[in-house]
Amino acid sequence: MEQKKLLYVEDETTIRNNFSEFFLANGYNVFAVDSEDKAKQLISRHADFDGAVFDVELGSNPFAGIELCRFFREKFPVIPVLILTAHLDLDLQEMAYKLGADAYLDKREPLSLLAVRLESLIKRHGQMLNLTSDQNGNQNGNQSSAAQNPHGIGFDESGEGVRWKGNDLSLSPVRAALLKQLFLAQGKTVSVYDLREQLHIVVESNTIVQHIKIIRAEFQRFDPEFNCIRTVRGKGYRWVAPVR
Repeated sequence: MEQKKLLYVEDETTIRNNFSEFFLANGYNVFAVDSEDKAKQLISRHADFDGAVFDVELGSNPFAGIELCRFFREKFPVIPVLILTAHLDLDLQEMAYKLGADAYLDKREPLSLLAVRLESLIKRHGQMLNLTSDQNGNQNGNQSSAAQNPHGIGFDESGEGVRWKGNDLSLSPVRAALLKQLFLAQGKTVSVYDLREQLHIVVESNTIVQHIKIIRAEFQRFDPEFNCIRTVRGKGYRWVAPVR
């Protein structure tokens, strides 16, 4: 089995060496660097990372790892990113999630938790791509992919984009992932708690609510009558197929 490629950025040598050995022992091909600049060079050169782990503070920049999320997301919109740090300030966590982080963990937590969380993120990403690929394959067989069917929703095979009625939606990776979870639930109600668990994000319930509002607004930018994302009072949200 081919090893999964992991980008790891940590400026403290001892910590970087220890965690690199841990990742290697868990089956990852580790690309470990000690600075934001070196990480950007690797991101620019490689096209097939399976995951990334960033420290927050790198050198003299207390936000380097979080800013690196933005750069990484520009090339890899849906590849899992995990922040591993001793800086647990809530403002930093919120900033990290807004810029594309999928999880935010304390370095001092048990390594077993880190291993499970990282593997879970990468596995879920692979499952989502496979599901999308299968759906697109089935749709292509019926001449009804998003590109061919202007009346349907479509997720591209790389997971980088969403289309609605032939239009490309402008959604952040987190919002695209939230939308995909609702769509894949096949009409079942999904709670805010379930959405947080499925995407491995730690945010307030109101943050999820705001994401849903923005997702709806983006659909309505092209389709003022869009009403496929329904609020189920006291329970969550569900995707209702459009009336053809």
